[in-house]
Amino acid sequence: MRFTDFLQFHRINEVKDMIRINANYNLLNIALECGFNSASSFHRACVKYTGKSPRDLKKEIQSDS
Repeated sequence: MRFTDFLQFHRINEVKDMIRINANYNLLNIALECGFNSASSFHRACVKYTGKSPRDLKKEIQSDS
C-alpha cells in the first residue's frame, strides 16, 4: 500500500466518524476538515474505499444511526 493510499483510507474513516458525530455538516466541509484538498479527490477516494458516492455513504451512515 502506498503512503497516499494509506492516508486516503484513514481520511475516509475520519469522514465516516465525522458524519456520525455531525450529521448536519456539509460533506465538502467534512472532507476538507479531514484533509482532502478538493471535492473531486474526496469523491474518488470515497468510491475507491467504500464503493459508494459521498452522498450515498452519508445516507447509509445516517440510516444506521
